[in-house]
Amino acid sequence: MENKTLTGVRKRQKIDQTNKQMMLWVAGAAAAVTICAMLAINLIGQIKYQAKIISKKSETSETLKTSLDAVTALTKNINTLQTDQNLLALRADTDDTAFNVVIDALPTEDDATALGSSIQEKVLAGSGVSLESFEYATINGATATGNTATTDTTKSTSSIRPEAQAITFRFKITGSYDSIKAALINIEKTIRPIIIQNLDIDGTVDELTATVSATTYYVPRVHYAVGEESVLPDGVKATTENASSASEGSKK
Repeated sequence: MENKTLTGVRKRQKIDQTNKQMMLWVAGAAAAVTICAMLAINLIGQIKYQAKIISKKSETSETLKTSLDAVTALTKNINTLQTDQNLLALRADTDDTAFNVVIDALPTEDDATALGSSIQEKVLAGSGVSLESFEYATINGATATGNTATTDTTKSTSSIRPEAQAITFRFKITGSYDSIKAALINIEKTIRPIIIQNLDIDGTVDELTATVSATTYYVPRVHYAVGEESVLPDGVKATTENASSASEGSKK
């Protein structure tokens, strides 16, 4: 009877031990599956991130290739421009090049002061009129009068493909009918595009006063420079720390 009791106890002990082992095996398997799943997710994320980096590098390579391919055509166009007889004939000085004519026709900055000087000393000179006043109505959202100007510097003045920016100005001249006519003809013939928006003339034939409101343009200079771009994994916001680490990762 005692031996049967001991045998039953041993069986229960064996069953309990087996159950514990099974629990350990199940817990270990679950941990292994969890670890493998986390490693798989991390690996997939790394693969996507590396693919994103490779894509960005491919885009950069294509951009560089396109730029290099354009060098030959650009050089040819520049050489042709340098010998253009129509441009050379419009030079203000014999030492100037064709490029000076292009810059005079369409400057790269809002040269309000230079424009006023050009109108007075070059465009109106020789016509016989007297310049009574000259003011800038607006310069790209800024106001200016006389020789001073206030410009909104928060706006970008250059881009990859800059657009022509308008400069509106107004001036008043006095003179005879023939001198006023000569001044307007000079404005029409100037190499820089000047569009007269409004023209008011009053007075007598011998003494006329003309108030001219006009618009001209400039194209902002394009600044080319080699830059860097941080490539971040999907779902990661750009910060100073992770952008630095992502930049290092993208260079590997």
